[in-house]
Amino acid sequence: LCALCAVRLVDYISNCVGSRRIIIINEMELLASPEEMGGKVGNPEPVEQAAEKIKKREQRVEQKSPSSIPLSPKPVTPALTPVPRSGVGEDPTALNLIPISR
Repeated sequence: LCALCAVRLVDYISNCVGSRRIIIINEMELLASPEEMGGKVGNPEPVEQAAEKIKKREQRVEQKSPSSIPLSPKPVTPALTPVPRSGVGEDPTALNLIPISR
C-alpha cells in the first residue's frame, strides 16, 4: 500500500467521535498502483475544507430561497366569465361555434 494508489474498502466501520467522522478499515483490496492510475485522481482536499465549502454553499442557497419572499396576504381568485349556452334553434355561429365538416 502506498500514497495515490486506488483501493476498494471491503469491510469497514464508520463512526462519529465528537465532531469528527472516523473510518476503521478491517479489509481492503488494492486496485491499482500510482503508476497505473497516472497520478492523483481529481482534486483531493482535506475533509474539513470540503465541509466548510459545503456549509457556505448551503447558506448562500438558503439566502436565495423563495421561502424568504413574503406571500400576498389575500389569495388571488381568477375572474370567471359565464359562457352562454346555445339553445335549440339558435344560430351556432352567434356563439363563435363553427361546425366541423367531415
